[in-house]
Amino acid sequence: MRARHLFSLALLLSLAFGASCPFSALSAQAQTVGDAGNVVGPDRIRSTWGKALNPSHQVPANGFKAIYIDRRNPRTIVFQENVDSIAINYAWNDFHNIESPNFAAYWVGRLNYSAPTTKKISVSQGWAKSRIFIDGEMVFDDADETSFVHNFTPGEHVIEVEYINNWHTTEYKVTIEDNAKSWTKAEVAEFFRTNGDRSAHVYYAGIYESGAKGMSLKLSPPQEGKPVILWLSSYAAVDWRIASEDNVLAVVLSSHAPGSTVSGTKVNNLIHLKEWEGTYTPTPDCSCVQGLFHCEGQGDLNAIADDLRKITGLELSGYTVTYKAEALSMQPYDQGTRRQIEEGKAANTAKQKACTSDPNPDFDKLMLRR
Repeated sequence: MRARHLFSLALLLSLAFGASCPFSALSAQAQTVGDAGNVVGPDRIRSTWGKALNPSHQVPANGFKAIYIDRRNPRTIVFQENVDSIAINYAWNDFHNIESPNFAAYWVGRLNYSAPTTKKISVSQGWAKSRIFIDGEMVFDDADETSFVHNFTPGEHVIEVEYINNWHTTEYKVTIEDNAKSWTKAEVAEFFRTNGDRSAHVYYAGIYESGAKGMSLKLSPPQEGKPVILWLSSYAAVDWRIASEDNVLAVVLSSHAPGSTVSGTKVNNLIHLKEWEGTYTPTPDCSCVQGLFHCEGQGDLNAIADDLRKITGLELSGYTVTYKAEALSMQPYDQGTRRQIEEGKAANTAKQKACTSDPNPDFDKLMLRR
């Protein structure tokens, strides 16, 4: 059923974009934010969507031109703007009244390299599909999340991205970054054994996803004049923007979806963790429904603190955990915090015992109850 639906949608868009109506039929009512950008030759825009939605071949000198459409009326541009990254994040119809299951978008931008360069391109997407073109060559066409490497020659390159969403939430991000090594926890522990600073403060930040449209997240660690180690964990891809004047000795970056990045404050050592693990709740949020015990998340902040102590050799100084946010600040992690978390775990254990002692009743046994 899903395959037939996607095939029909692809056919509809193909017919719409391939129709012989002139480009001037595109809506002139679309709102625009940002300058018009620079014009490139028509041979530089190769994707079908680019030829239809960007007939004047405008490509900004920096960042990306983003064009948003409702796929039920694909030749009408709902909104367009210049953005600094290829990313979109919203639910239902909270973005220019485009219902999320009908959202589609096109991005185009320039990439410049002075020497032969290998980059890692990460695609983070939910129930959706996308295509990526570099200099007219299709390098990605899939509905999965993945990372791949691409070799760039010296000079300017044009990247185009087409995206079709198929869910009530829209989460999409393309990240182009250096092809950095992924570390195991054992390798991270060895790094801190040989490069650690006993005066450093360790902070943990865990989140499910960013609440910002561009999937960015501002993180403000305490300013204490001490070296800082940040352990950042997310389920979705997040652009962590760190605001700190202290010496950030290291950032350990962990996410389930590919493409999380770090910017803002200078980071002396950026470590990409190979295995994602973390929590965005101090303890799981559990409930009982007719004998079925269910917990949202597998969080245990105390277990995280113990693990970080083994890896860094330092106690956890502070933390912040939440499901979704646009900005985060730390709170202290101390013995009082540990005690509250243990009490929460004990409460969940008692709740589970009570839940399973009164299970979903059998039809024949229900009337035997007194």
